[in-house]
Amino acid sequence: EITSLQLWEEIVKVHPRLAVIRDQVIFAVRQEYVLLGDQLLVLQPGDEVAIIPPISGG
Repeated sequence: EITSLQLWEEIVKVHPRLAVIRDQVIFAVRQEYVLLGDQLLVLQPGDEVAIIPPISGG
């Protein structure tokens, strides 16, 4: 078990340049959106975690 914020911190350890988008990023875990915070995640081997960066369009 890990919180979504703890997961973000682990990702930033490996990819420190991502830290600048912390307030704008959303996760998708097993194709479901997850906000950064205290939400508890139970990750299994093979689970897909996507980092969705800020997007703009028109």
